[in-house]
Amino acid sequence: MARPKLEDKQKNVGEARKLYTRTEAIKLLGLGSRNTLRAYEWLAIFNVLDYRELMRVDGQIKRGRPLCHYQLWVLAKIQKMYNAVPNGCEAYTEVRQFLKDNPCLIDSQAYVEEMASLIRNSA
Repeated sequence: MARPKLEDKQKNVGEARKLYTRTEAIKLLGLGSRNTLRAYEWLAIFNVLDYRELMRVDGQIKRGRPLCHYQLWVLAKIQKMYNAVPNGCEAYTEVRQFLKDNPCLIDSQAYVEEMASLIRNSA
């Protein structure tokens, strides 16, 4: 029997609880390649504690799992930081340092607060 696809499992799931494949993440973020997504993911894994804990399975980091909405939000924030710095090599260093210096701006609490603010403003 064939394994059910991720999209079949999520037909009746709300948007906030949806899981995203890497291909969907690339399309939603407008990235050019999987390598760019992988670079953003490694930055997030090593510099964002909440992101790293979501990737952990049995004490090891597993990248093969689908991404939740929070993880997609973190990757979008990293993409914005990269776009704000013109040079690629300097951008990596600056983004990494910013993530280390400001962990509270990209943790799960910041995500919850930003989503609550969006909901309040849309009502």
